Amino acid sequence: MESKQFKTNMFKSDLDRFSEAIEKGTTEQFIQVYIDEHKQDNVLSKDDVYSLLLNTAISLENLELVRYILDIEHEGNILTSVGTSNFSPISTTLYSDNPQILDCIIQYIEKIASTLEKTDLVGEDYEHIRMITETPAFESIESADCLSYLSSLYTETSLRPLIALVEEDAI
Repeated sequence: MESKQFKTNMFKSDLDRFSEAIEKGTTEQFIQVYIDEHKQDNVLSKDDVYSLLLNTAISLENLELVRYILDIEHEGNILTSVGTSNFSPISTTLYSDNPQILDCIIQYIEKIASTLEKTDLVGEDYEHIRMITETPAFESIESADCLSYLSSLYTETSLRPLIALVEEDAI
């Protein structure tokens, strides 16, 4: 199964409105309105909205919202969906240089890895992750460790080219 592709992204204003919804206790309404307004963009579920929110929160280094979203129980894989930025939440995390966000994501992956349905890593997000895997932004994470986390999210078949690159670099 391929990663879900959205024809939209969220912006800081969306995060601000979501933060207000948290304060008011109206997150369900926020999510439903967003789905209704973006069905044509392939945003069809709560997890789709949370994936877009998470990607934007990571981009803007909003650690509080990252933690909030990851603490919610999700039915699907919110780390691999891709918006019009062509980055998924996992590739945005790996591309950033925020070790606190990386730690949150790693803890989340470790917590839910056994329940996730893996997706195929394809398209521009594959290219972003390939580049990241070759030169990780974090000194504390090696390419092999990066692949270990990715293997909890993506199918082995779609990761084979990355595994081969890492093995080739290790020689």
